[in-house]
Formats: sequence, structure tokens, C-alpha cells
Amino acid sequence: IDPTSVLGTALQEPTSILTAYFHEAQFRELHPGSKQRFLSTTNVMNGIAVLVSSSDGRAFGTHVNPDSLFSSLYENNVRGQKKGRIILENMSRALRRVFRDVDPSRVTISLVGGWKKMDLHPELRETYFPEEEAMWSFSAVVRRCVAEALPGASIDESRLNHCEGVEWREYTAKNQLRCTLQGQTFRVVALDSHTGEVETQTTDVTDCVPGSLAGSPGVRVPVSVTQGMTRHVTEMLGRVEKQIPGRGQRRSLSPIMTEYRD
Repeated sequence: IDPTSVLGTALQEPTSILTAYFHEAQFRELHPGSKQRFLSTTNVMNGIAVLVSSSDGRAFGTHVNPDSLFSSLYENNVRGQKKGRIILENMSRALRRVFRDVDPSRVTISLVGGWKKMDLHPELRETYFPEEEAMWSFSAVVRRCVAEALPGASIDESRLNHCEGVEWREYTAKNQLRCTLQGQTFRVVALDSHTGEVETQTTDVTDCVPGSLAGSPGVRVPVSVTQGMTRHVTEMLGRVEKQIPGRGQRRSLSPIMTEYRD
């Protein structure tokens, strides 16, 4: 992303005057007349960013990570909602509300991110969709979620599972960093609510070393955004552990996916 463009300037603005950021396992919306023009999330690896826009200027963004998805599926199972269940219910209801009176032909959904090697998940096959082979991948479940929320809307999957990534058993902090340095992470994903255009930026050393050493670094999100992301992820992982203590028996039904709050 050109740091001198309208989008690049807005993404780097310290006070986020024109950009509405959201983090992993969050969703956020913009409406015509909003002071902010762009919706953006950062650090999209094995999760999937969902950016939705309509021709009248409405916009919606969410960053679905595996924890938020499996939390929702587990909640449905506990409540006995195996048929007619709504995946990521609070996010799906918000998505429907934002575009409830818009012709589906005027709505576009962009799916960005995901790693090919992590897309298939045994828990989807063995626990949640044993009789639906088409739902044994993370991306398929996310796709169904948004398609059911906005039936008839156009879905752009051109940047879905664009990167190879690593397999689940190799998902370590070291390999996350390695994949980031290899350009297998969408460091920035942004939606222009005025045009409906989605722009992305991958990186090799973009924001991992000083700009003077990185050549053409593209945009760098404000420190306040990266700090907010770190705080949010830490808090989110704490809630995940309450659901999956030691990745064993789950106890809580508190949704991992939440609406963005300032």
C-alpha cells in the first residue's frame, strides 16, 4: 500500500481519524455519513478477514480466528443447536442488521487470509460436521457463515488461502514469525467504504526492522493500534483458556467473537 496515498495516509494517522481498526475475533461497522472512511485489520495469518460493503456506503469487517469459530461451534453443540444453528451468532446477526434493507446484488463480501496447510481441521470432521465433507475446512465454515447471513451477495475469494503457511502441529511463535518474514501474512487489510475496494499489504521485513533498512516499507500502522491489538489478543486468550482450560474440558459459553469497542 502506497504510504502517500489517501488510504496509506489514513492508515498511518495516529488518531485514526479516517480509519476504523478492529482486531482478531472482533467485528465493526461503518454507515453512510460516518466520519471514518476505511475499515482495517492487521496481522491476518491463519485467520480470515471478512470485509463487506454495499454500493450505498455501508461497510462491515470482522477478523475470524480459529478460537472464535470453534467457540461458536462448541456453544451450538452444548445448546443442542445442531440443526438450524447460526455460526458466530452475534457477528452474523450484526452483519444481517447492517445490510438488512439492501439488495443483495449491491453487496460484496471479500474473504482475505487463511493458510492452505491449516485449512483442514480434524475437529471439524470428527466433532462438528462428520457427515458434511464440504465443511471440513476452516474457510468453508467461514464462507457458509457469511453466505447464510447475506444470501445472494457476491463473494470474492481471490485472496482466500493465498499463502501456504504451516500445518497445525507446526504452529509455533517461531514459525509465525518465519511466515511473516516470508510474506505469508497480510499485515494490513483495508476496505474503502466509499468505493468498496479492498487493499492488502504483505511483508518480508516491512515493520520488523527500521524503515531505513527495509527498503520500501509500505504503510506502518500506528503504535497505538499495535499496542491495542496486543492488549486485546492477551485478553482474548484469557477468555479462550476459560473455555478450554489446558485445551481440555471447556467450561464457559462466553463468545470469543465480540463487537469492537473504543
